[in-house]
Amino acid sequence: MKTMIDVYRNVSAWNAARYDQQLDLALATTLLCEEYDEHFEKGALAVDKLDALGDISYVALGICWKADISEELLVQKLTYWQDYLVDALNSLPGLAPIFLIPGFVSSFAYDMEFGVSDSMAAILNLCYFQAAYSYKLTTQDWLAALTAVCKSNDSKSIMKVEANVKANAGNKGPNYVPPTADLVRILNACLAKKGLN
Repeated sequence: MKTMIDVYRNVSAWNAARYDQQLDLALATTLLCEEYDEHFEKGALAVDKLDALGDISYVALGICWKADISEELLVQKLTYWQDYLVDALNSLPGLAPIFLIPGFVSSFAYDMEFGVSDSMAAILNLCYFQAAYSYKLTTQDWLAALTAVCKSNDSKSIMKVEANVKANAGNKGPNYVPPTADLVRILNACLAKKGLN
């Protein structure tokens, strides 16, 4: 079974093929906001929303790589923020986890003392919690969804760009395969397990 560290290694390798290991705060913030907004696009289906959650997570893990966050520190921060956010969400019944993400994007963008690892670990947990909240995904279902997003991104062409440029912007290449079919399978299997389809 895949783990979050396996996903982090995949995202790190993807970024290393396209970027020098340098964090551009403006691009990182823009990418997080773009993917967040996609979750709320008018007419978005469940698969589109799950794809957006996966993309937010993919960007967050890429930011961790660019900031040279170690696997050990990432695991430590993910564990801390998982426990903290579970307590916070339990005290706010009915609040969808996704609505807490902009606060952590702002903390990342405007308060570097808060830390890249803390901001990204919180965002990663909130994306998973939202997938569980909306679609009843288990941890393994969520990792399968992230793996599908990784597989799709791996099908994009490779071209090195500057730290402030979005990789594959407007040019995903001839071999690109979107994650939609894999994500639909994951959603359907999850709903079937829960007796909801």
